[in-house]
Amino acid sequence: MKADQHDFTPVLEAQVNNGERLGVEQTVPALAANGIGSIIAGTDTTGLTLAIGSWSIYLDEGIRSRLHAELKTVWEAENSHPTLQDLERLPYLRACVNESLRFSSPISGRLPRITPQGGLDYAGHHIPAGTTISSAVYLQHFDEEVFAEPFTFNPDRWLAKDVSRQEQSLVPFSTGSRACLGLNLATAEIYIGLTTMIRWFKASRVLDRDLNTIIHFTRSVPGGLRVDLVEAEE
Repeated sequence: MKADQHDFTPVLEAQVNNGERLGVEQTVPALAANGIGSIIAGTDTTGLTLAIGSWSIYLDEGIRSRLHAELKTVWEAENSHPTLQDLERLPYLRACVNESLRFSSPISGRLPRITPQGGLDYAGHHIPAGTTISSAVYLQHFDEEVFAEPFTFNPDRWLAKDVSRQEQSLVPFSTGSRACLGLNLATAEIYIGLTTMIRWFKASRVLDRDLNTIIHFTRSVPGGLRVDLVEAEE
């Protein structure tokens, strides 16, 4: 490996060489689990969000053209790159990113947690300390009491006057002290990825299909999603 190469390998090497000091279990299954977890958490989830999000946008020309027009206001020429802050200030892009995160829900399985010392009270019930509880992100993101017509990709739902309840229910990275460590990086990748695709490419053909997915812990789309792209107009 080149000395100046930056990837996740040094982290795994540190676990192998200094696992005892770091409190990391030095067994092949434990190290393999950490490596696989890094791949799933760092690439598969972001990739699925970009795939489902961009496919959904290209399926609806009204959404695509509206987003493309907004992106042109900050990215006029191919060699003049907007900053991430420029992108985050675009309301319709932000709505498309939020809807992509909701609609894709890449981590759809249950995330078990153990109730803290003293337990907790919820909806009139006391849950004793040490109780394992869990909630599926997918169920929250497709709750029709929060998201009207949840199986429709609709960025406009994030542009309503009051979206506080929707924002509270949008938890693609979980929440609290055990939330995803890479949420800022993943969100930045989604902003940049969607922006680049929609700004500079349009679809010549989109294979419309039912979004049948397999849900284990993560979510996957058997057969993938087909979009043929051509360069968009300046």
